[in-house]
Amino acid sequence: MNVKIIVIAFLLLFLLLVPGFGQAARPAAPASAPASVAFDPGPARQGFINLERALMEVAEGKQLFAELQVFIDKKNKELDAMRAEITKKETQVRAQEATLSDEARLSSQRDLEEQRTRLTRFQEDTSKLITDRQNGIIKKIGDKMQGILIAFAKEKKLTSIVIWSPQLYAYVDETLNVTDEIIKRYDVAFPVTSSAAAPAAKPKTP
Repeated sequence: MNVKIIVIAFLLLFLLLVPGFGQAARPAAPASAPASVAFDPGPARQGFINLERALMEVAEGKQLFAELQVFIDKKNKELDAMRAEITKKETQVRAQEATLSDEARLSSQRDLEEQRTRLTRFQEDTSKLITDRQNGIIKKIGDKMQGILIAFAKEKKLTSIVIWSPQLYAYVDETLNVTDEIIKRYDVAFPVTSSAAAPAAKPKTP
């Protein structure tokens, strides 16, 4: 039997609002996702998976995304410090503008522009680092989860496992939902320590 597995390894999972760096990685499972019940493929021999939730809720996903959040928090503190320094410099320039010589005023303005340039570069470089790390996590887990999905589909004699999306499917029978079973099998195949599997920190709102 030919088994067709539809999986997006580089799926952009979620929108975690992070001060300073906009969006980074942590999905919230859609509220309307199929409920968790015993899987029954029915005559169609088809299953559906909430891939966002599966990638995020496996123990390894919790660990890696929590580590990413620590990195984001650290970079946001650095960003806040740079912004505070620029604000301080701007205040000094305005306060001394009337008393400074033309040369001193131009020097202060150049210093301020250099600080702003460094800030912009820091934001761009850090955003790229966050995106690269996020994509790396998704690929790492997604590649291994693909094997779990294929093995599960062959065991259950499924013709396909489709990624569930509220934008694509108005209704899916919850008995076709394989998400919880895939999460369980992944955690058995790729276990992590209990401390590492702790849930990621609650997203912060700017």
